Formats: sequence, C-alpha cells, structure tokens
Amino acid sequence: MGAELIAKDLNQSVVYYKVTKVKRGYYKCTFKLLAENPRDYPDYQITDMLLREVEQQVTEAPQYYFWTHKRFKHMGKHDEWKEKYERKS
Repeated sequence: MGAELIAKDLNQSVVYYKVTKVKRGYYKCTFKLLAENPRDYPDYQITDMLLREVEQQVTEAPQYYFWTHKRFKHMGKHDEWKEKYERKS
C-alpha cells in the first residue's frame, strides 16, 4: 500500500521490475509499467496489480523467493509451539 500512496501523492508512474536468474552470477531485469497516472486508479487497485506481479514471479521460480524469506521455514508449526510453551507455563 505504501508504493501506491506515495505514487498517488507525488503523481508518479508505478513501474514493476522483475529480476530473473539467467545463470550463476547473471541476472536479467525487465520493467513493466503498471500505472502511468496513478491518481486515475481507484484505491488499492495498483497494490493489487503489484501483488499479482509478485505472485506470478514467485509461482514461476519459488526456489529463489522462499530461500530469501526465511519466515516460511516455520509455517505450519504454530500448534507445535503452542503445546511446547503451554507446558512451560
């Protein structure tokens, strides 16, 4: 939401850049214009567009996304932690 609010406040174009790995040490960056005049878009539409692009990029190459976002290594462990810490109380 921050990118959309700033873009609308400054009336600046919103561009999504996608970085893909070509081979070890080589990357390709492509830019996609999402909104040239952001004030013309209803609230949260630009944010939705950005999220769709990110979701598509993660779907295409999840191995790069999940490796850099370690918070996903603990998904599904809520019940395990809850039991562990309830016993200590």
